[in-house]
Amino acid sequence: MIVFIVNKAPRHGYENSLISITEGRIFYSMLESAGISHYGVRYLVKDDLSLLRELKPRVVIPLDNPSYSALTGHGNIRKYRGTVTQKDGYLVMPTIHPLTIQKEWLLRPLAIIDLQKAAKMNRKDYKHEPMERIRTIVPTLNQVAKDLEFIQTHKLPISFDLETTFSSPSTPLSILTIGFATSKERSFCIPFWSYKTGTHYWTEGEEAWIWSRLKEILEDPSIPKIAQHFQFDAGALLFLYGIKVQGLLIDTMCAFHCLYSCLPKDLNTLTSIYTDIGYYAEDNRSSDEAFWTYNCNDCLATYEVAEKLQEEMKEVEIWDYYQKYTNTLIATLTRMEVRGVRIDEKKRARLQLEAEARVLLSELRLAEIAGRFISIAANSKSCKVFLYQDMKFPPQFTKSKTSGSQIQTVDNKALSTLRRMHEGEGAREVLDLLIEARMNQKMLNPFLTAPLYKGRTHTMYGVGGRKNQKDSVTGAPTTGRLSSGKNIIFGSGTNMQNQPKNYIRRIFIPSEGCAWLRLDLSQAEARVVAYLAEEEKLIQLFEEGGDIHTQNASWRFHIPSEQVTKEQRQAAKSDGTHGFNYGLTPYGHSRNTGMTLVESKALYAQYFNEYPAILQWQQRIERHLTKARILTTPQGARRVFFERFGQPLLRSAFSFIPQKVVGDLINEIIVRLEAFFFSHPILQGACLLQVHDEVDFEMRRDLIQETLPEIVALSQIPIPIHGRTLIIPVEIEQGENWYDLTKCYG
Repeated sequence: MIVFIVNKAPRHGYENSLISITEGRIFYSMLESAGISHYGVRYLVKDDLSLLRELKPRVVIPLDNPSYSALTGHGNIRKYRGTVTQKDGYLVMPTIHPLTIQKEWLLRPLAIIDLQKAAKMNRKDYKHEPMERIRTIVPTLNQVAKDLEFIQTHKLPISFDLETTFSSPSTPLSILTIGFATSKERSFCIPFWSYKTGTHYWTEGEEAWIWSRLKEILEDPSIPKIAQHFQFDAGALLFLYGIKVQGLLIDTMCAFHCLYSCLPKDLNTLTSIYTDIGYYAEDNRSSDEAFWTYNCNDCLATYEVAEKLQEEMKEVEIWDYYQKYTNTLIATLTRMEVRGVRIDEKKRARLQLEAEARVLLSELRLAEIAGRFISIAANSKSCKVFLYQDMKFPPQFTKSKTSGSQIQTVDNKALSTLRRMHEGEGAREVLDLLIEARMNQKMLNPFLTAPLYKGRTHTMYGVGGRKNQKDSVTGAPTTGRLSSGKNIIFGSGTNMQNQPKNYIRRIFIPSEGCAWLRLDLSQAEARVVAYLAEEEKLIQLFEEGGDIHTQNASWRFHIPSEQVTKEQRQAAKSDGTHGFNYGLTPYGHSRNTGMTLVESKALYAQYFNEYPAILQWQQRIERHLTKARILTTPQGARRVFFERFGQPLLRSAFSFIPQKVVGDLINEIIVRLEAFFFSHPILQGACLLQVHDEVDFEMRRDLIQETLPEIVALSQIPIPIHGRTLIIPVEIEQGENWYDLTKCYG
């Protein structure tokens, strides 16, 4: 028998249940997905736990923190969900309450996994026998030598993990311990620091010897390596000790992202899905022994998760894709992150002062108009009062991320909407001041004030996610693109994917003697859509050298194509080409652009009358998703859609394959470029940035012209789509910084 425990019953209970009607529908559908009949389960409130002795259940599942705390003393189901505890003849395993799932739908797959585990434990033949695991946490030098010799001799796969201090530009991180697992049953850690004594664990000579042996092992490509977020661990080793880790077999975080991109990828979640290891991170720094055991547990969990992931990836035929596209990219990005990008610090300081002055002037003028200080922050109460009460603007609303209800907002989208609605001189001045002040404030923080390390900025890219200072994981986009943010190895950098496309980019400069080059894929996503939809007219436009974004701008602004400006083309690209390709409705287009609904409907009709096969392609995807929630790209990547069926899901589905195809293509170009520069050291070339469908790199300016044909050739990668081969043209620009660039190819 399975018994579910909740803290208290709802006012209007579902018959024989302790959850409401709406939650009950969600819950029963989850039970059905897990193979559990709701007729064979019982429900109790926390105050009736004494009845468990009479019921004699096999499995007890608390659904909220108070119930779980009453049973085990632990109180955080988010951390402990899926953890099995033996108690009084039954097994306790918490999972997520259906009320929470109703608000956070993507937790549903995790709860179903827990219920499937419960169904297995409820079988009469099930025996709860957790695997015995060996952890060596207080090693002698002789023991370390034997363990490392075993690894070097047998060359079996090993998982490794670092525990480090936090970093800042003035105080880079240091390694406190490194752990290894040589199987899912055995692990050992090598401590370098003792919290108890406040001293190094080894003598200086012993530590130097250990690091020399570790360098041999970690740089040996014949020893397969397993990691959870390889970029952090390998990046720290490269930065601190010059160790170039080779032989990556699998990064569990990135591999899980390839399977289920919309689910959490932290090690705790993966451990709860693929192993019988319970949550073990509580009080992990309470003592040396607890900290070192935690390090060993990370290695054991990572090893076992990797084994299970490999099996699953091979079963769904995505292992080859992972090895070709993801694994090679991880090592390349690690080198780019440690390399960083050079910054013109004098120009940065001047731009910072100018931006601060512009913000101050805007605030002073707003205060003069309002008669008091007005905060320019997006959630500012004073700004809401000023705009909606004093200025009598119609309130704008947005959906609350916590409650889901509509709340008043003065965010940037609201300001843009109000700006389009009001042409009066006074209203226009107020809104323009706010918009400009926020733009300058955004340039200040984070772009012009992000910490540097020795004159360089270091971002950290998220392939499957990336660690932050709290040792948690920030997820990567489900679209297949990369994310980026502050690099916690250096305590430096910021998101490089959304740097403003303006003069601020002048602060990013190449190394001495080199030029900055930007390689951009020409109309990449639109080309992929044309081939996926088999839209012959659009394919012909591309083959004749046409530009779909310019054409859309010509339609939208009612001007000849040759008169379209760069800004008009960009506007038509985002809200026109990509918007319509990815499911933007006329209503959404009108809201985004400020055009009337009649105008947006006319533009929508004109686009799909010209290219009807794209609309048919969208309809095919929608029909497919009603039967199977999985889409696969021509390169072999896939995405499983766990979201509720509706327009947001469809928009994500329409964009997934084009964006993923282009993302994998640009990432493959980066890998090829890095290999090319490595084999041609005379070029002094290096990749610097990846920004969606562009890669930025540097090389000796005097060798650019003679090298361009080779760079173009390695960028021409064929993509098979519906029996055709698509090769996306590239455009290359060069200059003295990231902003002042002139075309040199394409």
